Amino acid sequence: MRPVVFTVLALAACGDDTDGMEPSNLAGCGALETSPLPLIDVTAWPDGTPEALDTYRGNDGRWEVQSSCEDLSTAIKITSESEEAIEVVEAQYPGGLNCGCPEDPSFGADSEYPMVGTFKNFQIFIESFHDTGGQNRSLTGVGALFSPGAPLRMRGCASDSIDPLTDSNFDQIAAYFRIEQGGAMTGDIVLTNDDEGTTEVCALTDWVFIE
Repeated sequence: MRPVVFTVLALAACGDDTDGMEPSNLAGCGALETSPLPLIDVTAWPDGTPEALDTYRGNDGRWEVQSSCEDLSTAIKITSESEEAIEVVEAQYPGGLNCGCPEDPSFGADSEYPMVGTFKNFQIFIESFHDTGGQNRSLTGVGALFSPGAPLRMRGCASDSIDPLTDSNFDQIAAYFRIEQGGAMTGDIVLTNDDEGTTEVCALTDWVFIE
């Protein structure tokens, strides 16, 4: 399948380089009230926390996936910190903000949904890709665990600039990893050329655990 390239309007700003997905980079997003999981008594956990922790623990490893932008499958490796690093959400975002994975092409920002917790140092490694900007590429970002009423159980996202020496057609790359409420694993890799105002969205489907 040939990649589909189309022109898009500028999306909500989310910082730059490897810190591009940090919620604190967006105006007002530091208002989220959280505390480290080990400091919160189990009786004070938000609804859905045990299920959210199970979801968080079950994703590390190497997965074979199918990209909508190429005929061959590729491998995606997911690495996250221990659950002790999770920040439990004690008070949700105020309304009207656009915080946490704000440029996900398939779902709204984290601040649009009720959350159980947030996490950092979430790594997505792309083993192979049709564009050189995404080959053997490791991205480190942030993510969130969601309450049962949200359409997602978990999402992690990361972004970075692409070195011109790779001869890529793009200068920015972002990756999104999701567990939807029904249990489906989905994802997107988004490549952007800021100068030309173009972007390419590659949907990641058919996730099969390898090791």
